[in-house]
This record gives sequence, C-alpha cells and structure tokens, in this order.
Amino acid sequence: MIAGWMLRILLLGLACVPAWAAPPPDWVVSLKDHPRLGAASPRDVRLLNALDVKFQPEKPCTRFHQRMAFLVGGNHPFNPFKYQETYAAGHRLEPQGWWRVTPEGKVERLSGDGVRASHTFGGDQLYADDMVMTWAATDCPNGAIVALEFTLTSNDFMGSGKVFLQDVWETDSTTATFRVAPPGVVQFVPRSGAEGAVRLESGGFQAGHFPEFKDLDYGGGFAVAAPRVDYFCFPSGDLSIPPQTWTEVAAEAARLWDKTGRDFQPPAVTELEAFLARFETEYRYVAVEIGAGRFIPHRPQDIFRLKYGDCKDLSWMLVRTLQAGGWEAFPVLVLTPAWHPFPQAYPSPYAFNHCILALRRESDTLYYDPTARGFGLGTLPWNLHGACALPVCPGAGLIRLPRDDDPLRLRRELDGELAADGSVSGRIRWTFEARMGRIFETVTTREEMTATLRRALRPEVHFTLHDFQIRAAEAVMEAHVTLEGLGSRRGAALYLAPFPFAPDLGDSVGVGSPDGYFLPRPARWETSVSLALPAGLSPEKAWADSLLLEAGESCCRTDSASGRLNAFWTHCLRDSHYPPARKTELDSLFQAVRKHQRMKLKLASGG
Repeated sequence: MIAGWMLRILLLGLACVPAWAAPPPDWVVSLKDHPRLGAASPRDVRLLNALDVKFQPEKPCTRFHQRMAFLVGGNHPFNPFKYQETYAAGHRLEPQGWWRVTPEGKVERLSGDGVRASHTFGGDQLYADDMVMTWAATDCPNGAIVALEFTLTSNDFMGSGKVFLQDVWETDSTTATFRVAPPGVVQFVPRSGAEGAVRLESGGFQAGHFPEFKDLDYGGGFAVAAPRVDYFCFPSGDLSIPPQTWTEVAAEAARLWDKTGRDFQPPAVTELEAFLARFETEYRYVAVEIGAGRFIPHRPQDIFRLKYGDCKDLSWMLVRTLQAGGWEAFPVLVLTPAWHPFPQAYPSPYAFNHCILALRRESDTLYYDPTARGFGLGTLPWNLHGACALPVCPGAGLIRLPRDDDPLRLRRELDGELAADGSVSGRIRWTFEARMGRIFETVTTREEMTATLRRALRPEVHFTLHDFQIRAAEAVMEAHVTLEGLGSRRGAALYLAPFPFAPDLGDSVGVGSPDGYFLPRPARWETSVSLALPAGLSPEKAWADSLLLEAGESCCRTDSASGRLNAFWTHCLRDSHYPPARKTELDSLFQAVRKHQRMKLKLASGG
C-alpha cells in the first residue's frame, strides 16, 4: 500500500518536472563534438540556425520552432551572453530551454531566470507595441557554446512571409523546413543577395556562409536590403478552415480599419497632384510587419504626425485624408508580385502581403502605391499589374488590378575602360520612356543615386560613385562610377562577366495558379557595354546566342575592334499572362536570359 502511494507520488513528481529540468535534447548533446567548441573568438558567433515552420489548418495558425547555437566570444576568459528575439504583440513566444556546453564538452542547463519577456518601448513611437524575449547569462567561458530553442505561434495561416538572414550571414549552418497540410504547397524566393547562397529543397531551404549585406537607405524611405527568403504558402486542395467569402473578409477588414481612423481630422485636400507630390517628399516607407496584425494599420493621426509607416499605414492615412476632402477613396490589399499563385478558393486577409489605395472617379478607378516613389496616380509598378486584390470596403469582392499591355522599353549602357585587375571605370546611362519621367523625381541626392545603383547592379558588383547627372528633358540618368567584381585574373588571363546589372528575370516562373502565370508587364530591356581593353588583351572569341519564342526572346552577342569590347543584350516579354500549358516555354526563356546575363569572356594576350 505504501509502495503504491510512493509510486504515485514519484509519477506525479515526474509529470510536474518543468521544461528547464528536462534532459538536454540530442541536438544539444551533439554540440559536444562541434569543431568550433573551445575556439577563441573576439565576439559571439552564431553556429546554427534551424527553423521549423508548421502550418496548422485546424486552428488555424502557424507554429515556428527555432533552434540556435552560439559560440561565446569576448576579450576575457569569461564573458556575458545575451540574445534577444523580437515578436509582434498578440503572438505567443514560449522558450523551450537553453543550455551551455563548456569548452571541455560538459552540457549544463541554464536557469530559466535568465529568460524574460518585455515590451521593447525605446524611441520608436509607432512600433512600441513590439515584444522582445531576452536570454541573458553571465560568466560564460570564452569558446563555450550556448544553445537555445523556442516556439512562436502566430494567428497567420497560409499567405506569405519572409525569413530574414541579415543576422546570420556568418552562420555555419542555416536551415528552414516548412511543413504544411498534405494539400498545401510552399514556394521560396531568395532575395537581396541570398540568391546565390541559398539552396532550395522540397519544403525548405539551406544557407551557409554568404557575404555580409548592409541595410540601405532608399532615397528618403527605408527598406530592408538584407538577404532574405520570401515564402508563399497556399492550399492546393481541400483544407478544414472556417468557410467565408471574400466579401465577408473585405467587410470585416473595413470594420477593423474603421476603428483606427474614426478620430482622425486631417487638413482638407484641394490640389490632388500637389498633395501626392508633397507626400512622396515628406513621408518615409518603413517595411515592417508588426503589431496587432499584418493587415490592420496604425492610427492615421500617428502616421500623419510621425511621417513614416508601412504600406497599410501610409495607404490608410492617405485614404482618410482624401475622404475628408470629399474624394471617394479606399485601401486595397494586394498579393505581390502578381505572378505568384493566389489561394482564390480560401478567402483570408493573410493571402495578401501589400496594400495600396484606390481613388474612384465618375468614369474610372485610379490606383496609387504610396511605397513606390516615381509612379504617379493611375500608374502602378510592374509587379502589381494583374495582381489579385481585395478592396477594403463593405460589399467588395476579389478583383485583379489593371494591366498595362503596352510594352515598356528601357535602355542601359556602360561605357568605360577595363583595367588589368578587372575593375571598370566609366559611365552608366539609363534611357527611359517619357511615361517613366517621374522616376527622376526620386533621385535628387547623392545618397538616392547610391541607393539606385545598389538596386540596379548585381549584388557581387561593388561600386564607387564619383558623380551623377539627371537630364529629365531627355529622360536620361547618368552616373560616373568605378566597378569591381566584373573581372578577375587567373594567371595571364582575365576572365570578365561584362553584364553588370541585376537580373531582369528569374530562373523559372515557379508554381502557377489555376489561371496560369502572371508576369511583369510586356517589356523590352536593351543593354550595351563598351569597354576599352587593357593593352595586349583581347577576347579569345566572339560570343553570340539567342532564343526566340512566342513568349519572348533573349539575345546576346559580343564583338571587339580597335581595342574595345562591345557586348549587347536584348530581353523581351511579349505578354503578361500565360496559360499553365506554357510553363515549359517560359522556363526556357527565363533560363536563356540568365545564361546570357551570366556569360563570361576570357581575355588573353593575342586572343
């Protein structure tokens, strides 16, 4: 009898053992054999970043489980360790445990007292509702490894999101695994320098070492330029989610948005064009998704006062200002880019990742993207043409934004001198069509021109801006630059990749929607490079290749004469919408474009 009670007490005690007292998991124990254990380092280095994402349609919600390991560094034999994870208020972050592996290979459990949650507050008045979880420990031996894991649960389901890599650029191993219900599909798109460093896999991706990438100021506004992987998760069959219609989603969004804008009393707007021009000068776009939800904005009076916000904040402030002036305006939720699949059969506000505004007049409706400087009222960036969208107003349904099927032409030129070390000094010139004239309003300072160059050039190309010139009347923009990263020496030969610009198109169109593939508007990109060659060096052979299809074309050729190398590229998309049966044709075109843009030439003596 006594033995039975003792057994019950023992079992009850085991059931009440907190997570902090549980044995370390196998992945932590394996760190005893990590090759970096015991290595000296002047600062902390992240060794492992493993993300497991599970979409749970029965909730519906998304569960992010993350495991991290850090090599402790510093200037002393024992150093403090601190890590902070920021998350949106309303989401739930639960620490699962953390451990320290000493340089001798002993695994120690760290106290839960060193983990605490708090509001970030700080100096940012708009995003003060953000939360932060802090892990802090003292007296960690230099060369020890600290491991931690936690679970973050959000109410988002399906839709899209981002995995930022800006703080793991030196990480030995970064992995992400996305688990969706059997009828779910997930698609990954590396961005901003992560393209060549991320290996995509079925349901996930891996990334190792890649160059550090700095956040950049984008000409008065701010955008995160760090490497990231965008993910798009959407259903491909039946899912057990609450049934609703797109009209119900729009009505509920309108009700929630209206709560934030009731007390806003903006000044009257009389001259619309002048008002929007002043807006683009005075307000900053901050690409942050945070707070009560991805699709609910902050109060428009706060945006009006602070002069910055994300896409929905800026759109809502503009809408309320225009409505106060008697204009019929409303926000519009959008999935960008337009060619990504859209879960039309599963209505949810989380299907969208961007917000613009619409202004309704007697005969038509004009759209305006407050984050895209240089595009006036009625002109949308190309990645929004034909995109699925939902007006945030009662009675609205799902729509597609208008497409401009008139092909756009853009000519780019690089004229300069190639040095023996592979660097190039010369001028880059862009020639735009007249309808793109407002682009020149976005480049007025040296900082804005630097940001324009960073976006325009390949990530591996480093540049120095010497001066620049804008000739708006001729629709021309020029920059005098020195470029590094186009060429490299191998013995007596110089290998040159003459195409300096960021890729115009991707490697493939990815996964389509039932309606097919929606691409940027029909466009023709023309690029020419003319370089004076170093004395004694010339191309071993000329290069020419082309692919002509009904979907479009990609052509490239080179020649050399009188000590100069000349290269020409033409890329063209003929349509903005292709049925599913044309995917193979589109993939062939995209691959040809990348092949031509990655073309390399060998320059040698007597070539």
